[in-house]
Order: sequence, then structure tokens, then C-alpha cells
Amino acid sequence: MAREDTIDRRIYIERDGTTLLYAEPSDRRFIYEMAFEDPGIWRSMLEKKDDFDWSELRDEEEQFFGSVPGKSKYLLIRYQGEIVGTISHTHNDGG
Repeated sequence: MAREDTIDRRIYIERDGTTLLYAEPSDRRFIYEMAFEDPGIWRSMLEKKDDFDWSELRDEEEQFFGSVPGKSKYLLIRYQGEIVGTISHTHNDGG
């Protein structure tokens, strides 16, 4: 489900033709749908699709989106002008 990236976004990091971009709140549905585009993707993370409900991403805290640097973010992966994936990182202090 690669999507051509035509939106001007703030770059998190760029190297060797691959760019990580800050995800915006409007990307929530797109990120959710990417998780289910290929059975191999979601089966590597979940036992069944119902284990990841849309509300989990829809209601995710605002700090995970936008271009303000922070410890917890969703990032989009752009390769050769197309969004081909997403990653998220969450700060965990081990507590």
C-alpha cells in the first residue's frame, strides 16, 4: 500500500534514499490500515486482527504526532518518493 508522498512534512532523518518523516494526526487512519495490508505484517505482531482496534490509534495521545521532537513518535518511512511503512517509538524509563 505504498502511497506517493505529496505532503510537505518535516524530516526526522534522511540517509541513503530513505527518509523518516514525522507523522501528522491526519495520518492515523493510514498508519492503521498499513498494519493490515498484508497478512504477513499483522500476523508477525498479532494473533488476530481484533487484537489491534482502530480506537487504539484513533485515541493515541497527541504527543505521538506532529513535528515537535519528543520521546514518543510515529514516523513514516519514505523511499523513492513513496510512503512504504511506518514505525513508532515510545520512551520507557523501565519503571
